[in-house]
Amino acid sequence: MKIYKIKNSEGLYSTGGSRPKWTKRGKTWSQMNFVKNHLRMFINESQYRNIYENKIPRDWILEVYDFDKSEKEELECYSLITPPEWYINKNNEFN
Repeated sequence: MKIYKIKNSEGLYSTGGSRPKWTKRGKTWSQMNFVKNHLRMFINESQYRNIYENKIPRDWILEVYDFDKSEKEELECYSLITPPEWYINKNNEFN
């Protein structure tokens, strides 16, 4: 089982939404698709004008907690400015 959280440079977690607040607990997403939908609120794109503007703040980090790998929780962190390959499609857009 994996869970996902978004953290800023102050160590606080996003509460989600288009204007997230930052708290010690924040919001936990249970599926990557839910995280992607949240992050799409910060992407301006137009298929008709070929505009793609990423407005995700540079200090946001995606934390992935994987409880299946071991008895202890494992944590992977990804920069949202340069996300991992599995997160971006061939057109450099979020999957």
